[in-house]
Amino acid sequence: MFIKKLLILYFSFFIGISVYGQQVLCAKIPGYTGYSIPNDKGIVFDELLGCTQWTNENLTLQYNMQIEEKGDLILKFMLSNDGPSPAYISVKFGDKTREVKVPPTGSHIQYILVDAGIFTVDYPGFYSVWIKPISKSGQYFPGIMNVQLCAPFADKINFPTIPDRNAPTVNLTYLNPQKKKVSGMVVNALVPNNFDYTGTRIAAIGNEVFKVGMANETKGRYIYLSWKKVKGYEIPQFQYSQFKSFFIDSSNEKVNRLVIPYNWSPDQPIAFSLSLREDTCTGEHFWEAQVFNDKKKRWHTIGIVSGGKMDNLIKDWNSTIVNSDPNTGNVEHKALFSNQYFILADGSKYQVAKARFGHDVKGKKERKDYGAGIVNNSFWLSTGGFSFSQATYGRIYEVKLKPGVPSNEIFLASFDSAK
Repeated sequence: MFIKKLLILYFSFFIGISVYGQQVLCAKIPGYTGYSIPNDKGIVFDELLGCTQWTNENLTLQYNMQIEEKGDLILKFMLSNDGPSPAYISVKFGDKTREVKVPPTGSHIQYILVDAGIFTVDYPGFYSVWIKPISKSGQYFPGIMNVQLCAPFADKINFPTIPDRNAPTVNLTYLNPQKKKVSGMVVNALVPNNFDYTGTRIAAIGNEVFKVGMANETKGRYIYLSWKKVKGYEIPQFQYSQFKSFFIDSSNEKVNRLVIPYNWSPDQPIAFSLSLREDTCTGEHFWEAQVFNDKKKRWHTIGIVSGGKMDNLIKDWNSTIVNSDPNTGNVEHKALFSNQYFILADGSKYQVAKARFGHDVKGKKERKDYGAGIVNNSFWLSTGGFSFSQATYGRIYEVKLKPGVPSNEIFLASFDSAK
């Protein structure tokens, strides 16, 4: 019965209450959609219990929402307190901070509705509810099943509802106006220093099967080459890497990934290439990913994999940002992409001028905090941060092509010599 009640409470994201005789709607933000700052050590986000088993007193919780109307709202919490006496938390919304008393509930999986009072929405926009622990009387600081915002405009409050706290995956698909067969690409990728967060995985170049790029994750910085396992085709097999230190991650049943520790730096562009090649001895085709060593002015092979027969699956070429760490979905992940070249099947190359913005299913309704555009004649792409969307699905962006010798001719010359 307890579990049944929890499920009813949890999966109803809007409820009605009566305030001064007037029916008011409450938006219920699930506890599992919060973010713990600076990390998620000493706390658990659970799909049923919300934010629970909180032991780290140095954490601050953040719950995010977009509110489309201004006015007053009542802030309520469904909280647990496993101790014998009241616990206390600090709650901040807008410019107001209040201390909230949490009565004992018997255990950390039993909850009580606590009223934190009236707060003001001064203008339409993105807001956060910030929660800090003050004291506990049991093993844990108060658990949070949900955060409730009660107001006449509660139906105009947008907030995450699914347990996946990652920001949407976003991409730029490069347009091929010549409609010629593309067998490779060269792209420069750069992560601005003030957007360099863990949980950022960037595919500088990708298509329906292969991706090459760089990442900053909890295990460190690295570059990578990944390939999908496509039904009806032989799984591409790793053959060679020029780097001595690497490993192949096969934990994902759909994708294999060659990972190479690589201490890349923010604010420094890195050139990547991905192309279909032919073994002149055997006539077999394979895929090769490379990274350009700016100091030595030459390409280094990240990896070579088989899979030439999958060439018929390749239709689009793109750059992508994936937020791979759910605890950093509340910050903005951003990258710049420039000096894009298509490499055609006949060996010729031409610069790319246009790209079309896209996002995953989450970006359609659940979250719309993403962006794209042009800066310093480079495409930029971002996701996360709970800010207003700066892009619409399908919008096309265009850079100006420089006449004469391409700015990265040395990359192309090196690329030719590596064949």
